[in-house]
Amino acid sequence: MNPNVLETQAIPLAAIRPILSDDISKNKIDRIMMALRGNDPDRKSIDLTEIRPLLLEDFSEAEITRVMMALKLSQANPN
Repeated sequence: MNPNVLETQAIPLAAIRPILSDDISKNKIDRIMMALRGNDPDRKSIDLTEIRPLLLEDFSEAEITRVMMALKLSQANPN
């Protein structure tokens, strides 16, 4: 097993809104969800490695880092 290879960590799109709701405004979460869905409204999940590039155009680095930390922590602590 190569420790330098990134393991895919898909997260259901439906799980993102509740994860972010404690720390981020509803309006900002709506914008994040629109950016993540892109041109595929039927998309069910997204890999964590795909999120940062999709948010770069519309959000600051600090906001993106905040989103990423919340999502990664939720993966590490599912309860």
